[in-house]
Amino acid sequence: MTGSVYKRKSGWAYQIDLPRDQEGKRRRLTRSGFALKREANDALIEKLAELARTSPAAFTECTLGEFIEDWLKRHAEQNCARKTVERYRQLAGYLHPDVLTIQLREVKTIHLEREMYRLLESGGRHRKTKAARPLSAKTVRHIAALVSSALSDAEDKEILMRNPMKKCKLPSVQPKEKLILEPRELQAFLTAAQASPLYTLLVIASATGLRRGELLALTWRDFVMPAGVLNVSKSLEQTEGGLRVKAPKNSRPRRVPLPPTAVALLQSHRTDQDEARRLFGETYRADLDLIFCGPGGDFLKPDTVAAEVCRLARKSGHKGISLHSMRHGYGSFLLSQGASLPAVSRLLGHSSTAITGNTYAHALPQDLMAAAGQWEALMGPMLKKADLTQ
Repeated sequence: MTGSVYKRKSGWAYQIDLPRDQEGKRRRLTRSGFALKREANDALIEKLAELARTSPAAFTECTLGEFIEDWLKRHAEQNCARKTVERYRQLAGYLHPDVLTIQLREVKTIHLEREMYRLLESGGRHRKTKAARPLSAKTVRHIAALVSSALSDAEDKEILMRNPMKKCKLPSVQPKEKLILEPRELQAFLTAAQASPLYTLLVIASATGLRRGELLALTWRDFVMPAGVLNVSKSLEQTEGGLRVKAPKNSRPRRVPLPPTAVALLQSHRTDQDEARRLFGETYRADLDLIFCGPGGDFLKPDTVAAEVCRLARKSGHKGISLHSMRHGYGSFLLSQGASLPAVSRLLGHSSTAITGNTYAHALPQDLMAAAGQWEALMGPMLKKADLTQ
């Protein structure tokens, strides 16, 4: 490809002659608005280099694995959360080297279809023995979706004539019946977990439906005491690179009302935390101002907290309970009690009511404060009876 710089009435511009289209017609790329000839020339050189890197010719000798890696860097790392990129790389890591080393333009549907069924039979590894084990059909379909996304990009860039993954026959996924956390089971679990350092977090999780990262990023400034409201505007993410605070999922802050019992419990929790601050003195991480934190005021790791909740559930005979199932139980309960779909969708931080409706269709049979009142009516008497908020 070649290009040139020329003068226009409004300033300087550049023009690049692109490869002809499928009908043989000439194509040009033009950019204008540069004040100086030097600026236009620098922009031309940069654009030519970019086109050279991404043109079909640049991928003539590229393998499938190399293109997937290029797609991850060029697309996923620029547009997805770090945790999502890590998951993509984990999924790509299941693919066999024999498939990854096939020339991109030589990849056929049969190659990919055979690989998907190999993954289904023996694509995983046992953590301790490293022996081969089957992957679930759901995981295999996630791997297929990743490969398909990368190959669709190759198709869009005219590197491939078509995406060979589109015609692959993939293993079907048998939908699992979702565990519905019944109120009585939740009551029993919270009673059993009373002595746990995570008890207050568990009650707030059940009373708000917050995601685990949202819970662990809460600060005392987010707790609006007079109104009994939590301002949810951030989330704690754990990646291979460590912990970081980011915007919540869908990047939408929201206000979540608390039932009176939960408010009282938070006040008691703060009193206990103030004592820890005094004991640790200057070493306490008061700068973080976290509601839920380690003894020294630092962040709790999301994965560690999730594992501890599951351990508590198993130990108390409530296997299957997790922070996510508590969130799901919260949404299900509110809808079953007549809370409106838009209200529950806003409380859960969903991007649309369609997501809420699809996820909680089983619970569909008002406002936000009424929703909090419904939780209080059910859970408050149990907690007060056990004197757990003192």
